[in-house]
Amino acid sequence: MSTITYVGAGTNATANNASVTPVVAAGTAAGDLVLVHASIRNSGTGVPNQPAGWATLALFGNEAIFGRIWQTSDVIPAITFTGGVANADTLAQTATWRGVSAEVLASIVTSTTQLNGSSANVAYPGLTVPKDRHLLLFAAWMQSAFTATNVAPPTTLAIGSIASSTAGDDAGQFWRYAIQTTAANVVSGTVTITGSVAAISRVVMLALKPAATLTVDQQDVYPPRVLVSVTDLTLGDAVAIYRSVAGVRSLVQGASSVSVTDPSFLRIDAELPFGTPVSYVAVVNGVEYTSAPVTYTLPGGKVVISDAISALAAEVVIWAWPRKTRNWQATTYRPAGRNVVVQGAVTEPESDIELYTDAYSSTENLIELLQNATQGIVQVRQPGGYDGVDGHYAVTGYGERRFSQDGSDEKRIHELHIVEVDGWAATFQALGFTYADLASVYSGLTYANVTADFATYLLLSQAELL
Repeated sequence: MSTITYVGAGTNATANNASVTPVVAAGTAAGDLVLVHASIRNSGTGVPNQPAGWATLALFGNEAIFGRIWQTSDVIPAITFTGGVANADTLAQTATWRGVSAEVLASIVTSTTQLNGSSANVAYPGLTVPKDRHLLLFAAWMQSAFTATNVAPPTTLAIGSIASSTAGDDAGQFWRYAIQTTAANVVSGTVTITGSVAAISRVVMLALKPAATLTVDQQDVYPPRVLVSVTDLTLGDAVAIYRSVAGVRSLVQGASSVSVTDPSFLRIDAELPFGTPVSYVAVVNGVEYTSAPVTYTLPGGKVVISDAISALAAEVVIWAWPRKTRNWQATTYRPAGRNVVVQGAVTEPESDIELYTDAYSSTENLIELLQNATQGIVQVRQPGGYDGVDGHYAVTGYGERRFSQDGSDEKRIHELHIVEVDGWAATFQALGFTYADLASVYSGLTYANVTADFATYLLLSQAELL
């Protein structure tokens, strides 16, 4: 579960109708969200300009919040302004948070603003917080200078920083934040500024969502498979999970949703290759989260023939696979003794192969797999992985040959005609553990025993019920 943390704020930068260059907070690291709160005194005509490579999270007249996901080589740019006039104070400051979703740079789902008439205090609007663990940001500007000791913070927001300038005709800005554990709406109120001069003010309030969490768990079954989960989602998020091998991405079975209905999105990858580094990429509303590469091992030293959807599998040895055959879609015409061929695309390879099993239980597993394979498709994988061998195949013919002609042993040679195919339809999901598995593990026990072991449905979904 991701948690947003506050890293710190940089030193204020102020000027008189001129650009300003604030500094980044100490401790800022790659991947952090850096925000710049900027303002210019002449409300209604002055506007802070978005720096190149940054995003605008809020632009409310002469007050703005710009943001960027920090990179190692980044530096804070000069903040420039349009429409400035003589003695228009300009102010800017940075602040850094860790664990905020990069989605906020493209779309702020929850925000509100308020322009206040001349007053010694700053009124602010209410804000509806959509979900737990959001960062609440309160940013205000006032056409008057003041000091930190004069400002009483809103009761629901922790204090942040104060910037005040008397370089021109006086102006001040401040911002504060709260990182909620449980979502709680902000009620409108007033920030009291003691001893201030009555002036107009502006307030921007934002609720920024936490980054999603990508988790990859290997499940101890044969053949090995992994459970990929994306959590900390917001209902309606668009999510897709990809397997990445040598830079090539493949969508995990059933792992795409244009609008999730649960804050957790889980899929099983039962097609992963063995003996080569595999990582997973979750794309949430266009933002990518990537797992570290892991090399998975197929135990037993043999080849596995499997159906990733139903979880049926058989352990075999490839006895013979001497060649592949490709055909062209073609028709031959012979007008006036000449051969005229109308030719189309070449087909995918076909093969006659032989598989070996040394126990009849393995034969039964193979026959059950072939009889019940989803869409008639099976997957071939080996411990080290081999190009041209590992892949998805439709089985169009089967024969069984005894190793000893009198059938005195359990060894069998299986003759298959296979056709290379793309795999199962993307809408199919690999099946995980079932309610029957749960009932078997907790036979004679109660629901209380299940909840004692798994506090949430997410943990239960990630369990290994063996």
